[in-house]
Amino acid sequence: MLTSNEIDPLLNFLRNEFQGQVEEAKVKFLLSANEPKELSDFPKKVQLLIDSGIGVDKIAHVLNKVSLSKAICHRLMEEIERLISFLKPFGGVDLILKHPAILNDDLDNKLKLRFMVLTELGGVDEDSVGKVVTALPMILCLRT
Repeated sequence: MLTSNEIDPLLNFLRNEFQGQVEEAKVKFLLSANEPKELSDFPKKVQLLIDSGIGVDKIAHVLNKVSLSKAICHRLMEEIERLISFLKPFGGVDLILKHPAILNDDLDNKLKLRFMVLTELGGVDEDSVGKVVTALPMILCLRT
């Protein structure tokens, strides 16, 4: 596997862009838990997160707090874009930075439902719900 054409660009990306800021255990698990074809778009997907407003100086923090397989490797670029777009009215990047694990969550089967419930229960706007979730991210773990 380590000789695969997909691995060298990934390792170069991690080494050149993050200079050891991504935890070694995360990188080892990333390499062992994913097929090489799942790793080929990893740099592009991380760049998408950076382009969405997560600063280069903050992206290593986010990567260290998420399941790299679940949040990045096993998702299509379009799914990541949809998740980021969905989160924008609720605080977007600030919410992701405060609670990076939100990137692990399933948009259609978890996040949409939970945010809808919070909006309806509170009778408030998306910005207010975003502030509550940013302050109390564990509220997203409650069952609907």
